[in-house]
Amino acid sequence: MDSVEVLLDGASASAHVRGVIGDGCTELSFTTIDRGGARITVTIFAQRPADAICTQIAKLYDKVLRLPGDYPSGDYVLDVNGVVTAFSVP
Repeated sequence: MDSVEVLLDGASASAHVRGVIGDGCTELSFTTIDRGGARITVTIFAQRPADAICTQIAKLYDKVLRLPGDYPSGDYVLDVNGVVTAFSVP
């Protein structure tokens, strides 16, 4: 992923994630979101057929993912595939 922006709406939070997905053969398979206290980890998985001959045309990823739970006042860390973003809820 290239960029992650946290969107706050009251006690709810979402992650606006943008990036590039490999090549013409790579497809997104699934996403997991884990929350442990003030740390939220999002993992976006992709799959690509073995030994595939693919176009070198990159696909763009641009999604808003709802983050689980409520976010009371405090400091949080969001990690999306290694792109770490700290955010605070007033």
